[in-house]
Amino acid sequence: MKVFSTKAGSVAGRPAERDPDVVVLRGIPYAAPPFGANRFRAPRPPEPWEGVRDCAEFGPVAPQSARLPGAPMWSPGDEDVLSLNVWVPGGDGPLPVLVWIHGGAYVFGSSAQPDFDGTALAGHGIIIVTLNEARGLFRRAILHSPVNACATPGSAGGTTAEVAVAAGVPATYEGLLSASPRVLVDASDRVADGYRRDAGSGQRHYGPAIYGPVAGVPSLPLEPLTARYGGAARDIDLMVCHTSEEYWLLDAVGSCARVDSEDRLTRFAADFGLPGALMDGYRALRPGAPVHDIYLAVYGDMLFGEYSSRLADAHAEAGGRVHLSRFVRQRGGRGERVRAWHCADIPFAFGNLGDESLHFLVGGPPGPADHALSARLTRAWAAFVETGDPGWPPYTPSDGRTRIWDTSAGPSGESDAFRAPWLAAGLPLLAP
Repeated sequence: MKVFSTKAGSVAGRPAERDPDVVVLRGIPYAAPPFGANRFRAPRPPEPWEGVRDCAEFGPVAPQSARLPGAPMWSPGDEDVLSLNVWVPGGDGPLPVLVWIHGGAYVFGSSAQPDFDGTALAGHGIIIVTLNEARGLFRRAILHSPVNACATPGSAGGTTAEVAVAAGVPATYEGLLSASPRVLVDASDRVADGYRRDAGSGQRHYGPAIYGPVAGVPSLPLEPLTARYGGAARDIDLMVCHTSEEYWLLDAVGSCARVDSEDRLTRFAADFGLPGALMDGYRALRPGAPVHDIYLAVYGDMLFGEYSSRLADAHAEAGGRVHLSRFVRQRGGRGERVRAWHCADIPFAFGNLGDESLHFLVGGPPGPADHALSARLTRAWAAFVETGDPGWPPYTPSDGRTRIWDTSAGPSGESDAFRAPWLAAGLPLLAP
């Protein structure tokens, strides 16, 4: 074991299973459990401990109902959920650090998912930190499939009221505090399921994520895209990543509505205020595609692809440095094509293709071309963390050139054709 010092006490790590030159520490508390007197409050420091804490296991995950392959589940009573994990490469001296904050629509996921094992990235000479909640400022940032969804204080208050009603408590601080985490998790699931079942419920019917950041408050005065155009964080180098078929994953796991008729597609467009010309543009990009595929393509790009591209536009126009990439690799597997869907690129970037629990994401056991693509992606992420240069030129809105990741071995950079309909029609800013 190798021992390190923290402000709260000493911690011990072990050689990583896949690379003995990397030391891994799991489940280090970085804040006190956010329950009891700490519930619904800013994180407080963890309680110090005596002796050396053996950090061999991941800490508990935050309250949620999800069951994710290869990851621990939450159980009522699990409270020490604010923990982090560290992968430390061999060698001495200061090293660059990648801090990875997991996604999950603000209702599921954890740093213990096998996608986020940091061994391979740490092997490139960078320290990897994964954690269950975000705090801090950074010199560089990787925005992975940033989502177009910020609530207003008013809409957030409405969601709070809906969840409180479902939980059977008043929509007040005291009322919510009186409900157990299990009750609030179940209430949130019921509210989301109600939108999923109600075709007349507007935008939330199609992808009923009910939580998200609240813009228009002191901690987030402006929606991120608007803030970027104003020059916010222009001194932070960005690498913005998305995939070409983001929403096919949500469809595959049954998390979004089906839109398989022209009438339903017309209603979807009306619910989001999308002009007919944009829908026609997608039909031209995907000639002969089923209606449901047109819907998934438009919805995925509205939430992720075009939104992340506009973040790159805004950051570059404000004088910031940004690199933009798009993951397009597909594969046949289990009788059907596996898409370049949401998070399909993560096992490649983290170098975790061999984990069987991730084969659903990537279409079964990887082949030689997949391993080669993974090696290129991992090198690019590590290089960006260390130097700010992932290996392709910075993005500029004037040429729109984007790094395309596929199993072809050569470098690829091109403008994304999917953007043309959005540039003509405009992008609506959404709320969860």
